[in-house]
Amino acid sequence: MKRHFEKKQISIVEKLYKQHHKQSYASAGGFNSDDDELEERREQISEALQKVNN
Repeated sequence: MKRHFEKKQISIVEKLYKQHHKQSYASAGGFNSDDDELEERREQISEALQKVNN
């Protein structure tokens, strides 16, 4: 399952995952909200993106 997105459209969770892991995000099964210690950072980024998009 290969997704073709522009760089802006890749989710922040996927970007953070790729920074720390070599395994494919899609084959790893993604994340739940409490899977790792970066949850707070993802929330901050999500809130910032929502402000920009509104």
